[in-house]
Amino acid sequence: MDYLAQYEATNYALRRRSYETIRLKTELEYQKKNVSTKTTAFVLSVIRVLDEMQKLSVELDRITKCREETIHYQKCAESRLETRNQRPANESTRDEAQMGLYNEIVTLRETVETINKKIAQTKSTYNQMESYLLELETEIKYQEQSIKLDDEALDIHQSLIQMTPISQIDKNIELLNMAKELPPERPVVQ
Repeated sequence: MDYLAQYEATNYALRRRSYETIRLKTELEYQKKNVSTKTTAFVLSVIRVLDEMQKLSVELDRITKCREETIHYQKCAESRLETRNQRPANESTRDEAQMGLYNEIVTLRETVETINKKIAQTKSTYNQMESYLLELETEIKYQEQSIKLDDEALDIHQSLIQMTPISQIDKNIELLNMAKELPPERPVVQ
């Protein structure tokens, strides 16, 4: 009796562990499909994370091109200001055109700085999403491996009950491989 009770308790524990692992895996897959935001990290589904990462990549390309264009305009304005300052007939005269060029250069430099900050922020967001995606996929892989191991343990444990002889005589017969040598059992007549 103790053997059967222990067998049932072990089966119950293995089934419960398998159920808990499946529940955790299902929960992670649910997180993978649905979006929920936390204050410190992005908790996005894999599909949406990949979509957002694609959008960020496009945005990063667009911002980088914008920065390059702004730098080009800045260099052009600096060249015009330098050319204007080096005119031989002009003795350090500050007229409206020169002040306009100077203000344009200052504005363009501020714009480039703002764009650089935006690029850094976009790259940071992209890297966070990439890290979260990797963590989520790794955790799901571990849960799948755990489920597989739990199922194998349950199968092995269930097969043990079929292999285990019930009485000491049956154990001895099994150990000595004498089952084929014994005569067939006859019913007892009273």
